[in-house]
Amino acid sequence: MPKNQLSLARNEFRDYLRRSADLARTLRDELKLQAHLGSEEAKSQWAEIEGRLTHLDTLAHDLNHAASDFLDRVIEIVRDASVQRQVKRRAKGRARRPEVHR
Repeated sequence: MPKNQLSLARNEFRDYLRRSADLARTLRDELKLQAHLGSEEAKSQWAEIEGRLTHLDTLAHDLNHAASDFLDRVIEIVRDASVQRQVKRRAKGRARRPEVHR
């Protein structure tokens, strides 16, 4: 191969390597940007999820208190009904007993 053709081939090869390196840098920068944007999007979505989880935690806390109050009231009603039933039974038992005359 003549000297001029070797020089030309060498220069074309160097240009090819430079263009390839430039494309690789551009691709790297684009990927870095996309990763950053993806990271920001993930952070944004996580913040939204955390807000919802905080809201659910508050609702669960309120529901727990409401359920506890409800159960306390049910127990109170059952106890009152049990006491009233015992009083009625005692009253019926006294009414049924025949009076003893002395």
